[in-house]
Amino acid sequence: LGTDHPSYGASLHALAGVLESQGKYPEAEALLRRSLAIDEKALGTDHPSYGASLHALAGVLESQGKYPEAEALLRRSLAIDEKALGTDHPSLYPTLTNLAGIMAQLGELDPALPLVERARSIAERTHGSVHPDVGQILSIQAQIQAAQAHPQALSTAQQAVAILEQCLGSDHPVTEGARRFLGTLTPNR
Repeated sequence: LGTDHPSYGASLHALAGVLESQGKYPEAEALLRRSLAIDEKALGTDHPSYGASLHALAGVLESQGKYPEAEALLRRSLAIDEKALGTDHPSLYPTLTNLAGIMAQLGELDPALPLVERARSIAERTHGSVHPDVGQILSIQAQIQAAQAHPQALSTAQQAVAILEQCLGSDHPVTEGARRFLGTLTPNR
């Protein structure tokens, strides 16, 4: 197919995912940048596959602490998906969640909260209120609320832990992380 074919780009994208899971972020970033260039040339910058490549690259950049660049890529990915799929499509909530998390890392708490609330709403409509994705989104929402000294932070964190325990079990690493965060809000627990 050649090195400019979208299937080759998809293979690079997949290999980058393996490298990312191994913590080889610079190598994953390089492959994702190549995949993104292939998508741009073959599909254009408004194609959902291009948006998915932006999202993947943003994740690798986030893992390296490159938050401003990751935020910009996620904003572009979100715009592509909203244009292609509408503003309430289930495919949007991972991007909304990740964008809110990065914005929180950058101290942009006020605009991050509505994004994570929107993500939760879409996830709940898609999966119901008791689903691991909803629990994880609530955990991120609680962290943003806590950073803002929002009075709902404790109850949001408690709700996240309850959902994650029900869906994933008490010993799951995601549940344990949410429970550790809850512990920071309730030291006597």
